[in-house]
Amino acid sequence: MITRHVFPGAEEFSAMLTAVSGDVIQYGKMPNGSGERRWAEWSCTTAPLVSGAIMHFTSAGPIAGTGTTDADKVVLLMPWMNNVPHFYRGVEMSQRGAALYGPETEHVGKCDADHAFTVFLIHAERLRNYLHRVIGPDTEPAAKSFYPLDLPEELRSELESIVTELAGMTETPDSASTRESICSGYEERVMAVIAEIISLREDRRLEEMPRHDSRSKLVNACWNLARREADRNLTIEDLCAETKASERVLRCAFQEMTGNSPALFLRNHRLHKARRMLLNDAPSVKDAAYSCGFTEMGRFSVYYRELFGESPSETLKSQMARC
Repeated sequence: MITRHVFPGAEEFSAMLTAVSGDVIQYGKMPNGSGERRWAEWSCTTAPLVSGAIMHFTSAGPIAGTGTTDADKVVLLMPWMNNVPHFYRGVEMSQRGAALYGPETEHVGKCDADHAFTVFLIHAERLRNYLHRVIGPDTEPAAKSFYPLDLPEELRSELESIVTELAGMTETPDSASTRESICSGYEERVMAVIAEIISLREDRRLEEMPRHDSRSKLVNACWNLARREADRNLTIEDLCAETKASERVLRCAFQEMTGNSPALFLRNHRLHKARRMLLNDAPSVKDAAYSCGFTEMGRFSVYYRELFGESPSETLKSQMARC
């Protein structure tokens, strides 16, 4: 059954992404006067396949995230752009770009405006058998491989058609024939595109610099530390100790991989801690702010509203009303 879910805001959208595909590092609202918007909703459309799924996401604001593909899955990730480019592992994707990830491959992605992206998820063993049949042996994406490329127009159009057709099916009643076509026909079409991608000449590949892999690992290590130490006020020294990298190297890695600084990452980490406190047992906004290292209440409120779309006092009031 094809499903579409619209989320109230960035926080709920990010929680969903964390549950299904990885961890959201940072997100934000669109700045005022940012121009025409193509995607005004935080949404996810999901279509099941025989051995995987197609998931189409729309993001009403900037977002940066990280994750690792499963050991038994291959992922084709396709961005949809509106003037502002996407970056995957530090590689700027072209208008017709996509990236193929083998099993157990780390990913860091960012876009600084409203955008959309589609995840085509296929079980590695099923894809391997298909590729062996249509191309030959030993042609499947290797583990920990990343292949960003500029798609020929016909392949990009085929992927866009698949997504558009599936999105249209969410508006019609589900039926046995619809389910069958999703589970077989659409998976065959996706695997056929992947086979064409693997057969493309090397000159279609987008440039990936040697440092991209190491910088992705640095950002992932910082996020893993933040996840383990969710209730601790981390410092830049903690990040440097965890990654064994200098502050300058971390600054470059975060800027290139996420478009933001380690300082903003750490501040947002503390803001999330403050929000959890306000939603649980904090007696006051001031207690939550001070516990999370914020000593200027005015700035704390501004940062909090920028990230969550409401003031800390509004969060506390809503929690007290529920209690």
